[in-house]
Amino acid sequence: MKTRSVARRFWPWRLVGAAVLMVCALPAYALDYVFPGNMPIGCVDNSGGNYACGALALAAGDTVTIAAPTPAKITFSGAFGGGAGVLLNAGSAASNLTLVVNGALTLGAGSTMNATVQTLGAGAVAVGEGSNLSGNIGTQTGYVTLGASTRMGGNISTLTGYVTLGVSAAVSGSVSTRDQGYVVLGASARVGGPITVVGGGYVTLGDSAATGGSISTVSDAVTLGANSTVGGSVSVGDTGGVTLGANSHVSGNVTTQIGATTLGADGRVDGLIAMNGAGAITLGGGGRVYAICCNGKDASCLTDNSGVTPGPLICPAAPSTVASFDCLETGATYNNTVANSGLRNSLYTKLAGTAFTFDVAAIKSDGARATGYAAGPSKAVTLELVDGTGTTACSSRAALSPGVSQTLTFGATDSGRKTASVTLGRAYGNLRCRITDATQSPSIVGCSGDNFAVRPPAIALMATPAANAPSAAALPAIKAGAAFGLSASTQGANGYAGTLTLDASKLTAQNPAQDVTVQGGGVVGVLAPSTLVANAPAANATYSEVGYLYLAAGAYRDDLFTLVDSGNGDCIASTADDQNLADTLVNGRYGCSVANQAVLSVGRFSPDHFEVGLPALTAACTANTAFSYFGQDGFATAFTVTARNSAGSTTQNYSGAFARLDLTRYANYGFSATPLPIGSTLTSGAAAPVGTWGQGVARVSARHQVGRPDAPAAETVITVSAAPSDGEAGVSGNAAVGNGARLRYGRLQMKNAYGSELLPLPVPLEAQYWAAGGYYVTNVDDSCTVIPAASVVMGNYVKQLSACATRLSPAGSLTLQSGAMPGGGLVLTRPGIGNAGSVDLQVNVTTVAYGNTCVGSAASPATAARVPWFGNSPVARATFGIFKSPLVYRRENY
Repeated sequence: MKTRSVARRFWPWRLVGAAVLMVCALPAYALDYVFPGNMPIGCVDNSGGNYACGALALAAGDTVTIAAPTPAKITFSGAFGGGAGVLLNAGSAASNLTLVVNGALTLGAGSTMNATVQTLGAGAVAVGEGSNLSGNIGTQTGYVTLGASTRMGGNISTLTGYVTLGVSAAVSGSVSTRDQGYVVLGASARVGGPITVVGGGYVTLGDSAATGGSISTVSDAVTLGANSTVGGSVSVGDTGGVTLGANSHVSGNVTTQIGATTLGADGRVDGLIAMNGAGAITLGGGGRVYAICCNGKDASCLTDNSGVTPGPLICPAAPSTVASFDCLETGATYNNTVANSGLRNSLYTKLAGTAFTFDVAAIKSDGARATGYAAGPSKAVTLELVDGTGTTACSSRAALSPGVSQTLTFGATDSGRKTASVTLGRAYGNLRCRITDATQSPSIVGCSGDNFAVRPPAIALMATPAANAPSAAALPAIKAGAAFGLSASTQGANGYAGTLTLDASKLTAQNPAQDVTVQGGGVVGVLAPSTLVANAPAANATYSEVGYLYLAAGAYRDDLFTLVDSGNGDCIASTADDQNLADTLVNGRYGCSVANQAVLSVGRFSPDHFEVGLPALTAACTANTAFSYFGQDGFATAFTVTARNSAGSTTQNYSGAFARLDLTRYANYGFSATPLPIGSTLTSGAAAPVGTWGQGVARVSARHQVGRPDAPAAETVITVSAAPSDGEAGVSGNAAVGNGARLRYGRLQMKNAYGSELLPLPVPLEAQYWAAGGYYVTNVDDSCTVIPAASVVMGNYVKQLSACATRLSPAGSLTLQSGAMPGGGLVLTRPGIGNAGSVDLQVNVTTVAYGNTCVGSAASPATAARVPWFGNSPVARATFGIFKSPLVYRRENY
């Protein structure tokens, strides 16, 4: 939570140098933040004095205090800024706080900041006027600007940005830039240390500005305004002039290579002015210099030496002869690596089969470029490419074989720098250039200070066999886990046999939900091998999943071939937009990685086999001892089918469009049963199998029936097995999915019944099966069979019994109990006095209705019982009153 200060803050007038600056009263209720503790919203404490914040903007007058532990570090994921009068770590030393900003840092006028600052990327630093800073400031490509009268106790450095100091601003330390950065000091601004520009930038000091150290550039001008002072020397390393304003003062030397030097009226140089190449030296009226050296000679070249005090002296002779050679990128700024061992002249990665250029520079013993080389007669030198490995002396390094050499001829107008063009048909991981000038004795030999690689073009990956993606029916298919061919080749880069390493993050698999468009989202399996040798015979590769595998750009990649360049920025290492893979120039550089750029589709893959498991059997009747009748529909098995690869792992992408095994087709399972009596066959039940594929596994339920044998058979216990196949994958042998299925040869028996017309008449009905002894027995385990009363056909009424004078009761469906009809049988209601006679009954076990029945007061069409597994429909006669005897007693004699 934020807290608010109770009191208003008012700032007094501040006297800064000779200028009076008023900082206006800040708004009331400024916020006070403490790390750790009362931190701004979005900041978190990562312990140990490390904090992380998002983008943060402080209001005018806000304060940030760093409590224990110190030193502390705050990392901002975005820009960081504050309004006027912000106080950052105001009561502590800069060494106690580091700010890392992924963006710009801005502070308003009159702010105070005690911290070491580093911005990343293009993040700039801008501080308003009248601020007070301590600690160093560093940027990458962002600029640094300090407002008027701002005071800074530290150093400023930037890689490619510029540095500007406003009027009367002051930096107690040094200021340095690299590459294209420049430095500008406003009027009366101060830098306590040296100002160094390593790249192509310039340095400009406004009127009355000052630096306590030296000023140096490489290839751009140095300009001092009137009344400005330099506490050290001024030097331009390669090309660029020096202009010293009126009444300016340089305490050391002023040195240029190629470029004029102008000293304004009443200006003073306490040392010498040395100009080693072409250019002019001009002294204004009243200008004074200790000594003059022109064109590397030890004498003054001024026609009027009156301003040279104490007169033309013998100056240190500048090196005038070439001592070595170096090679560098065409048009790049030359760096004197003798004067500064931390610098180098870069040679970028090149591409085999494509012409490339670089510059050859003649070098003097002091490391400066020999701009006067070949100023007289032209000089012919030999350029070679040599092995760059090891520490072998330049002259002893092995030249390429076959050799790559050419003759370069320097002329006077080349100023010691000549461009060479080379084409290599082979790839090399570590080369240097070697230059030999045999026109002198002894010969002068020099090798490039930088090594470079000549990389091959992009890798072309090929898989065989291959089917057109993403069709689930495309041929040929490859068994998951089976070997297929995978190769990597380059064109126009003979000699490259690099090892390409698989990057699994570059793999995607086809979404098995559809096979119309290429779409990722499937489970990515394991691809082997993990490495490929380029331009070698195809490797035996394997893939563990089903469907298609897509290898994105960079899937197989060699990051080590250009190692001599990748560590120092001489090729593109950034993976953004796959720039590291580029085999065409991107901002003058190739990618560091040799890899495939085109996406490769591999497949189609199918399961190696299916595995059947977790079998479960459900008999048609499970009331007591579970059993089914021969010919009965409803005997069911449940089991799993799992798609496997050759190693036995589940292929999870076998689902959706890629699950070719149709789970609703009975024939796809290859069901079989054993042992079966003669004439019995295993067929599907009326309902189709059901199941759903998910991640390579299906839970299936299938209904079966075993036909009635040709003759009555004793109870048979069978095993049902499955051998599912989708036409490409199957199982090894048959797998049991139903063990111990008990089958019985059944019939219904209905017996004749006799009784009075005055009473209801039960007609016995029971289920029986053929026993091992060769006869039918009551199936006491059958408490499942249902006989609809309406399926009992009634007809052939005789005597006084008329149709429906008796009827079935109850009228609904009747379920057997322990194999028999409950209540003694089918019950016929009493027909009553005068209705003696009989009726024939038949239970229609078939599926086709016929005849009439009486389940009500009038005859109605009979239905079918639909229990054909009982064979023939049983028949019986029910008789009312006809067979009553008139005898009361009969004696029997024996």
